[in-house]
Amino acid sequence: MKKKKLPGPIISPAFLSDTNAGESWLSSLTEPEFRDEILKQLFSKMKKAGVIDAFENIHGRNDKGIDYLLVETTILKRRIVGIQVKSKGITRTGDGASLSSLDVKRECEAAMDHEFILQRDKVRLDNVDLWTSAHITEDAEKEFTAPGGRLKIQVSKATTVFALLEKFCPDLIAKIPQCALAQYIVSKSNPIAKGFKLLGVPLNPKRNFLLPTLSRNNTGSLTRLAVHNRRISPKREGIILKAIVSKPAHTLIKGNDLCGKTYLLEHLQCLVAETFSLPFMLTTTQLKEGARSIHSILSKVLPSLSPRDIQELVKCNRAILLIDDFDELEKQRQDELLELNPNEITVLGTAHSSFVRSGIDDYYITGVDYASIPKFLRSLDQTGKGITFTDRAHSFISRSLASSGLPDSPFTVAMLLQECQLTPTKFSTPTMGRLIERFIELQLGSHSDSAHSVDFESKREFLTRLAGKPELSLTVGCVKRLLQKHIASRSLPHDPETFYLDLMNSGVFSQDELAGTIAWSHPVIKQFFWVRSLVSRDKLAPITRILTGRQNATLAAIAGSQMKNAIKLMEPLIDSVAKLQLPSREELVNAVREVAPEALPSKVEEDAMLDRIERLDSDSEFAGQLRPVECTQLC
Repeated sequence: MKKKKLPGPIISPAFLSDTNAGESWLSSLTEPEFRDEILKQLFSKMKKAGVIDAFENIHGRNDKGIDYLLVETTILKRRIVGIQVKSKGITRTGDGASLSSLDVKRECEAAMDHEFILQRDKVRLDNVDLWTSAHITEDAEKEFTAPGGRLKIQVSKATTVFALLEKFCPDLIAKIPQCALAQYIVSKSNPIAKGFKLLGVPLNPKRNFLLPTLSRNNTGSLTRLAVHNRRISPKREGIILKAIVSKPAHTLIKGNDLCGKTYLLEHLQCLVAETFSLPFMLTTTQLKEGARSIHSILSKVLPSLSPRDIQELVKCNRAILLIDDFDELEKQRQDELLELNPNEITVLGTAHSSFVRSGIDDYYITGVDYASIPKFLRSLDQTGKGITFTDRAHSFISRSLASSGLPDSPFTVAMLLQECQLTPTKFSTPTMGRLIERFIELQLGSHSDSAHSVDFESKREFLTRLAGKPELSLTVGCVKRLLQKHIASRSLPHDPETFYLDLMNSGVFSQDELAGTIAWSHPVIKQFFWVRSLVSRDKLAPITRILTGRQNATLAAIAGSQMKNAIKLMEPLIDSVAKLQLPSREELVNAVREVAPEALPSKVEEDAMLDRIERLDSDSEFAGQLRPVECTQLC
């Protein structure tokens, strides 16, 4: 028998801005669809969940307008409720286009005197409820609970019905295009917390966010510099994230490792969803799968919509593709994405600062907005130290970044805040390698942490062995099998299932339950254990090959923190460093004159200044004619 398609109209762009998409969909249903299909599924799920004991559809038996009988059992008694189902508007007096609440009320009162057959027994109703998917006027609703009436009729409107469907029938909602779309946007505007923690709190991209400073020019670019009071300093550009999201132009945000590019995209996804636009966070793996069109890829994210539905939808509601590591895609795929009409589908990606591509808007992550640190601390709300802790943290972070050479990035600042909390009396400035190692320890639980089921060393050893096999496909079954082998070979006292659950709760992995796959929750976690595995086996060639090919400060910091003697790793790199040429004095002076000509005197001004200084030393009469201030300036 052919499966009947779920009722509901084709997706309309208006639903993106309609916060009552569920009510609109319910109101579009006919009464047989609402009564015999939607409510039947709802009551079946409610019975399975134990909310109701039994239900029966008795429509068509001429039983005083009652469509369903519901049985509820409480601690004190068994209660039978009759339900009238309506999909037509209800007013108090009624007309050709609506029902009369007075007539409906009389039917309900008559049903209270009627005997019904339920499960072969004759029963009477304890009460009658009205379930409607259409609009009901205020005066009609008051009529059902008017004082002096024989019974109080409880009305369940479309809002209440849809809330029950969301709770008990999420799979049904996911198949309704406009409802699935509204549900998708709501989920993206209010994301769940991530696996890894800071200050003991799982990070939420929407609430726990350190604002980065963005620039239109690279950190090392001379055009980023400006002169303020004859002093050269970076320009204050004041770029706003909401402006980047709202602009229909393909954009790349560039930065080095651990500068917060991925977390920034997750925060931008929330901003996009709050404007009722369509955010799609895509991985390079999804975009590399075959030669499928972008509409086909997006339809995999929203299965209720076909590629053609997506194609029609983006014509009226702009979709934004949030792509991490855009520079890792093949050039052909990059060209396909950047040739899309930005008024329909806008590409907003991240890339390394060395990636160059014409025809797009470039932004660079150049640091952290220190003014956002207090708000970030308040969002975590775990320190309990208030303004005092914030002031000390500001001072410690500024001093550490100025003296240690640590990169000015959200990751660094976040980990320095963690160090502040752990050392309340005396702060110590750690290295980048130590900060990364401390980040890993926070996720796995420290050596003395008793809140975890499995000890820190056992988890660290297993993850080191796992990261040593980069070609391994991480699936739930594969990881569990490796865990069993690890426990057996090490004679550990842990249960494999307990070990697995502890790892999943530690923040080092994220799991796709539908696909049955597991991924490292942060690239630096995988890189840390990969380096640790290579160093433990004294196999440094892969690390040397990467560092020789391009600058990778994160990899270098991790390798340095794991090695007792880094001379084996440094020797191959010394020749490469020796070939670097520093700029000459003339090149530096010319560069300063190019970016800020008013900062240095011109050749003519310099000659005139030297001439006046010489006359000041040799001509006493000339010196007496100069004002004291001018003499000071010349000297």
